[in-house]
Amino acid sequence: MTTIASLLSVFLIFMITRHTTDILQQDKQAGGQTEGTTQTDPTKPATTKPEATQPQATVMPETQPNATEPTPTQPEIQNTTPTAPQKPTQPYTHPQELPQWKQMYIAQATVWRTRYDHFALVYIDGDDIPELYMYGNNLSEVCAFRSDPVNPEKKVLISQRMNGMGGGNHHKKNGQFLNVCAEDGYLTMYVYELTDIFRQTFFGREDKSVNPPAYYIGNYTGAVSEQEFKNTVNQYIDTSKIESLHQNALTLDAFVEYVKNF
Repeated sequence: MTTIASLLSVFLIFMITRHTTDILQQDKQAGGQTEGTTQTDPTKPATTKPEATQPQATVMPETQPNATEPTPTQPEIQNTTPTAPQKPTQPYTHPQELPQWKQMYIAQATVWRTRYDHFALVYIDGDDIPELYMYGNNLSEVCAFRSDPVNPEKKVLISQRMNGMGGGNHHKKNGQFLNVCAEDGYLTMYVYELTDIFRQTFFGREDKSVNPPAYYIGNYTGAVSEQEFKNTVNQYIDTSKIESLHQNALTLDAFVEYVKNF
């Protein structure tokens, strides 16, 4: 029994000693971990000196293009550089900007350019719109801008053609004009009046194939004296005040420009 009691005493001493050693070692380890830590007021949060860190390089993950996504394309660039306008092959006359009588006179002269080669604006009647005079190839014609007698809202051109052009004259703004030409060996004289229409008011001839010259009024009912012939003509038109229809006559291109700027 004594031996067993001795062994128990030794065992207890050994266990107590080992336990004490373990506690001391734990305290020592705890003291090493807290070394360098600053103790502060427990009522304030403890601050610890931050540990310096080396900046880390950011590595971007390598990505592969998704085969299912379409590859973006560059937008098509439109050429916005302005280009010079093309010049018209023919002069632009702006016909819609011209008064109707100008449009009709230009059209009339253009249509008859193969018959007549000179054109003029003349005043025969008393209104502010001149008349169109055309001559060439020993022919002449006067055109006037009028209302259609059937439809007054519609405008038309009326005309009077004449033979010859050498003696074409008119009495300015009095409504009459005179045409003198050589026909069949006679010097023939016509007087016309312009109102809503053209009307021939006088016809006579001078025969210079005989000496003295013979004068006829109308349809050759008989010769009259030169003075009677002149007096009769002046009843229809004052020959002392007539003016030439050929004044300011122009070729077609020049006439068109003249009318546009008239």
